[in-house]
Amino acid sequence: MVRAPAANSTHRRPPAVVSTYINIDRCRNNPQGTSSELSVRSDTVAAPREGASVTDPDLSRLPMGQREWRGLIDALSELDDRAERHFLELKSQIDLSSTGGGAKVAKFILGAANRDPEQASKRLAGHALMVLGVSQGSVSGLPFFEAKDLEDIVKKYIGDDGPRWDFERVRVDQDRDIIVIKVDPPRPGDPVYTCYKDGPENLKNGGIYIRLDGQTREARGGEVRTLLKRAASARPSANIAVSITGTALPFRCSPQILDSYVMSERTRLEAAYTETIRKESAPMTTTSVWALATTASVFGTEPEDRSLAEYRAEIDEWEAAIRASWVAFLDDAASAVWPCARVRVRNLRKTFMEGVEVKIHLAGPVEAVAKPHDDDDVTKNLPAPPRPWGPRDAQPYTWMAAHQPRLHDLQLPPSAYQRDSVVFTNSGSVDLELTLNELRPDATYNSDDGEFVLVLRSTEADRITGTWTATARDHHELFEGELSVEVADDRDFSAGIRRLLTSGG
Repeated sequence: MVRAPAANSTHRRPPAVVSTYINIDRCRNNPQGTSSELSVRSDTVAAPREGASVTDPDLSRLPMGQREWRGLIDALSELDDRAERHFLELKSQIDLSSTGGGAKVAKFILGAANRDPEQASKRLAGHALMVLGVSQGSVSGLPFFEAKDLEDIVKKYIGDDGPRWDFERVRVDQDRDIIVIKVDPPRPGDPVYTCYKDGPENLKNGGIYIRLDGQTREARGGEVRTLLKRAASARPSANIAVSITGTALPFRCSPQILDSYVMSERTRLEAAYTETIRKESAPMTTTSVWALATTASVFGTEPEDRSLAEYRAEIDEWEAAIRASWVAFLDDAASAVWPCARVRVRNLRKTFMEGVEVKIHLAGPVEAVAKPHDDDDVTKNLPAPPRPWGPRDAQPYTWMAAHQPRLHDLQLPPSAYQRDSVVFTNSGSVDLELTLNELRPDATYNSDDGEFVLVLRSTEADRITGTWTATARDHHELFEGELSVEVADDRDFSAGIRRLLTSGG
């Protein structure tokens, strides 16, 4: 049911203290969702109203995350009617639960999907947006509606095999949201999308609509011919589907945990020096002299050979080293407790494929971390504190054991870690590569469980988006697509990390 709008619910540029969120409602026409990212910023598309001060919105790609969507909406509210282009339509009020409102959305979807792919690719990475509840100087939003009601109305006009679309809600207040209709980019080889039913907005059964700057209308003769050419220019359809199963983990740890641990160790090491000096300066009894001589003759000890300045320099160097390795240690700790992600590759044809190479790029502040073995000590890569001040044991076997190289001391660089089949590289985002010797017809390959975990540096992202490409021996095609990875609820590991450090791993 649709809730009645709250009184005085229109807002004039909402203040920064208003809490916003993004709630993505998937429609059946778009089960996977899309989001592409480009690095080129577009030119300004419209002039702000007189006296307004606003940063030009980045229209080269879709927004990512709550802040970017809110920033785009606020920027659009400062623009005049010239903001409406072939990739963008604004409407202040519309009833999405009514047939008329659903027909408006359906007409926009059909028109946006029938655009020229090359022209569309220059803005929003090819997507088209219909922003509802925004007008010049006002971000009023729309009252609550049922997503399924809108889906059912739209489907009557675009059909089950119509254009792929999705929408997002951006909260304005308790009763109203901004609704952003998103239409996937048109591609060479796409069919001519037609209307399936007569209805409001001059929709006609069999009608062909196109989206132009500032309007969506019926296509004319030359425009229909262009669409037919687009349909005839089909590229080889991808016969491989690539996805990532599992979720990414956003986590945090209080900086005070590291500071407290460093201070505790420094205090312990300083106390070792003070205690040794105190014992050396105390008068020795006959019994203590005999015990010291017996111990030295049987086991052997060597006097402290460091100066106090060298000892304190070692402590300072250790502190610098542990602070430098802290982030990698937190990643190891998170990967030890979180389930692995896996790469899934499906062969959609009845064709035997060999030499399949898959490359995946995940955008945003995400990293892949190698999953430790069950018996691994996640603290093993933390630098060990210096030897406490005082005489040291000179036993040959003890010395040899202390200086014997350990397997985990031989580490691969963290930026390029290979384990089994998946290779990943972290560089602010993450790239994964997978090579399959063969992929049988209609078969699905899942990478080994226990290879890598996806972790996030930010706890604000609600989804990770990415792209993939694939090639196969004797198939002279580049297959490509988009994917997304769900993000779990963020975790606070502060208490667990404190226990891990105080227990010694």
